[in-house]
Amino acid sequence: MSPRQQKRKLSNGYFDVRFDGERITSLRADGNGRGKYGAETIASGGVIAGSISAHLDKERLILETRKGEFSWDLPFDRKGYYDAETHLNYPSPYSTKGVYPLALPFRKFVTSAGQVVFIESFKRLPLGPYFLNFVIARGSQMLFCGDRQQNFDLKVCWPEQRVVDYKIAEDRLTFLTKTVGKPVIIEVLPRGLEDVPSNLLIHPKVTFDPDPEITYLPTGKSLPASDLMTDLMRFGIHWSPKVVVTGDWGLSAAEMHRINDPRSWHLQRLRSELLNYMGFIGYDRFEHFGCMFAWGRFPDYGAGGLLNLPPFNAPYDMRTLHLNGQWIQTITSFVLATRDTSFLRARRARWVATDGNEPQPICGRKSWVQDYVLAAGDVRLDGRLPREVHTLGQTFVATAAFSEIRVRLGTDGKEVARGVISLRSEPSGTLLEQKDFTLEPGHRSQSVILRLSKQRTAGKYFVEISDSDSGRRYFGPGIYWWTDPETKYLGGEATSGPFQGTIHDRLKLLFQYIQKYCGAAEGNLAQYINNREYNVPNYKSGLSNLCTENSYWELPGGGYDAFEGLWYNAACNALAELAEFEDDADSAARYRLLFRKANEAYNKKYWHSVTENGKEISRYHACEDWDGKTHDYGFTYYNLEAAFRGIPSLQQVRSVLWWLDRGYWSRDGGAPPGFARPWKENMYSIWEVAPPFNSIGNTTWLNVTGTLPYLEVVANGGSRCFIGGRDLVVRSNYLSVDNMHERNKRILARFANPDRLTGGRTFNDPGGRGRWFFGEPFVDIADFEAFHEIFPQEGVLPASEPLAYLGMEYAAKGLWLRPRVPSELNLMKFEGIGYAEAVFDFQVQAERKRVPLSASEDENQLSATFVPHSRFNKVGVLTAVRPPGVHQGCQISLTLEHWTPTGWAEVDRTWFSDVADRKWVWLATERWLEPSERYRLTVHDFRAPGGEICGIKLTRQGRPLIDVQQETNILIVHCRYNPRKRRFILRSEADEVLPSLPLTSTLDPGQRILLSAQF
Repeated sequence: MSPRQQKRKLSNGYFDVRFDGERITSLRADGNGRGKYGAETIASGGVIAGSISAHLDKERLILETRKGEFSWDLPFDRKGYYDAETHLNYPSPYSTKGVYPLALPFRKFVTSAGQVVFIESFKRLPLGPYFLNFVIARGSQMLFCGDRQQNFDLKVCWPEQRVVDYKIAEDRLTFLTKTVGKPVIIEVLPRGLEDVPSNLLIHPKVTFDPDPEITYLPTGKSLPASDLMTDLMRFGIHWSPKVVVTGDWGLSAAEMHRINDPRSWHLQRLRSELLNYMGFIGYDRFEHFGCMFAWGRFPDYGAGGLLNLPPFNAPYDMRTLHLNGQWIQTITSFVLATRDTSFLRARRARWVATDGNEPQPICGRKSWVQDYVLAAGDVRLDGRLPREVHTLGQTFVATAAFSEIRVRLGTDGKEVARGVISLRSEPSGTLLEQKDFTLEPGHRSQSVILRLSKQRTAGKYFVEISDSDSGRRYFGPGIYWWTDPETKYLGGEATSGPFQGTIHDRLKLLFQYIQKYCGAAEGNLAQYINNREYNVPNYKSGLSNLCTENSYWELPGGGYDAFEGLWYNAACNALAELAEFEDDADSAARYRLLFRKANEAYNKKYWHSVTENGKEISRYHACEDWDGKTHDYGFTYYNLEAAFRGIPSLQQVRSVLWWLDRGYWSRDGGAPPGFARPWKENMYSIWEVAPPFNSIGNTTWLNVTGTLPYLEVVANGGSRCFIGGRDLVVRSNYLSVDNMHERNKRILARFANPDRLTGGRTFNDPGGRGRWFFGEPFVDIADFEAFHEIFPQEGVLPASEPLAYLGMEYAAKGLWLRPRVPSELNLMKFEGIGYAEAVFDFQVQAERKRVPLSASEDENQLSATFVPHSRFNKVGVLTAVRPPGVHQGCQISLTLEHWTPTGWAEVDRTWFSDVADRKWVWLATERWLEPSERYRLTVHDFRAPGGEICGIKLTRQGRPLIDVQQETNILIVHCRYNPRKRRFILRSEADEVLPSLPLTSTLDPGQRILLSAQF
């Protein structure tokens, strides 16, 4: 090749491309095709490699490829913390010192599967290839979204590819994919023209009017709230490249993806994964049948390591009773959000064939799921041989005579697997034939043949597979039977142990397990029962200082555990909704009664009061062990989850929120030695996004990683992003939309920081834990899990945003909506929200009218007595903060009272934790208040950070400057995507059908509206 051929270029106004041989060394673009090319898109010294020729076709660069690897080195700077909005890079996570300019050409990447990844996501990752990837299913495309300094986006198509891998260097970010010898097409678009490549999906979008500016104080950067929340939602509900549904992650995945566009690869992948993992039921280590083996075929998280220490000894109880209830809630969440009527009726069929003259296989033709014959842990806790072992079976109907049966099995072990195949006339019938068999290690699909001693006539039969290791060891080679989890076969049922039936039947089985084996049937409380028969020495028993800790959350355990126990309550409510969904009114009523009884028992057991820092606090404690000792480490998440599930009363929830907002988390902040005070003196000052998992350091109760120093592990003072999602919805439902909105602005401010909540624990982190934060506190081993690794929990936070603002509640009847516009806004829109296999836009506009009133003298300047001349539902005061400016942490409370013949009676109260100078704060009631009666607004509980003063504006007469209003909310619902052509309607709580062109309603205070589909 001549030098002229080696060094060449292509240019047409849209692209300027330079080559060195077959490698592209420079690629610049202009989204308008005018030759005003933007930033270089190839790293200095880097290339695009893997093409053999290239040509331009208007706005498309077409690269012919050979089979092999295709790579693209993108400009990158791994050092420091990048702020893509301000084009600055901060060398330190602790301060703004040493900041220097940095402008990278791309701000984010969006795949055809909907996944959104910001450029900041790669800054905290280790050098070299990373174990996650981009999913580009449903189009094999990715948008490279240009920075705002550029006028272009690039849309790249890798034909027939499903993933794009990447590796990280200090000065470049390399994307890698395989090619199949087909052209890779790079198309230039005007920046922002498409949200998703080729607009394959509708991404959510948030609009506030007026649009508040959100400021992140450590850097001083301000951004519009609408843009931040849109970014957070688009990123968060697709951020996880995989759909992980095992264990506690299943519920998070269902909640994370339930607002997705139904065409989303993630949502459809979720459905198939839920079908798969609903197969993992079996005997627990007490020989109780029905336990949800929700970590695949393992009953415990990190089987053989991590929590199961020392390796392979499996000392735990590991019934993980909460997962039974949690999986009931998981499936319910999925079904009510998608309105997938077929999912609950899904039945399994295993691959079975004969040599008879009929179409083969007889059942399980579409098998793709591996149902394990032996779930790990199918051994007694005390090591003795069990009386019951697990088997899988299939009833089938042969329409022709046969002499042999074939089943499709496999093993993922590294040793020979041994089992038994049996033929019976029915599951409990006479044994007709039986044979031992072996499976070679590592073979995913093997035929096992049972040759019969004589030919069998046409008829109904039952074939069963057992594992010879069943009950003999905790970890075995693992025999599985290829299974169709959603069969249309009507000739017989698949069995799992003694069970056969649909997905809905499986949920009922899990519920019966909690009732029967966890004590819920008798005392309406799920618990770990102290079964003395299996009480072997030194296993995690629930005795004082020896807890039953297990699972991903490293739960406190004990005889009664507040977190594990609440899932029985949730399961009662979930099954009530599913029964109503299936038009089974009697079952729905029975489950609702159980839900009420469970809540009463739960509140009686766990609710208590403590005195901390001179204040009396009421909340749920963590657990009560088998010795009757109560353990309370201020578990904020347990309290919020219980509130989210509707267990406590309104007064109890507000007590919890008051503790979070007004109680010091401890006198010294619970900080490690050497840190005498927290950065600020409130519960949220550590993480901003969410409160710490527990507010009191735990050194005596949790095992394994739970007893690492405070803040170093989630189970002991760390936190997770999704706890913030629970927090928002609970505040909106039980306190006020304004209080929630205030909290959410702090979350959005934290999301605006230079790490974008995208760092986190990585396996080469020199601190051993987190290091993702930007700003104080100065603890580099703190543990906060946000958008990193594989955990789907964090996506629950962005998916909770529309729930909190629109008052969304998924129910059997449809989607309940109770939208309320925060007082600083006039209008809000949530666009691109998936529901019932459609996509909707929701617009809510507040209609506010000032109410004339008569005021009277008050004894002090902290209350105002007034008589309204028309009905009202809002009253507010104007705040004063000195010195004025940007503040955080100024607190104020409002109480509204009504005069009665017996004196003043409280109507409602609310509070705020982040008020600013000359801002109205409002107390809104959930009903109309009558005119011509006396009311009193009292302002109290002022608190400001050191050196500041927080108060209210007064009139010339020395009275509080108040305003009284009527407020209604106008809701407009627009369906943007409706492939099933369903007719959606709005119904009032009185079951009145509202006008449908467009779907609109004016809602009074506290009123709900139902969005439902007519089938």
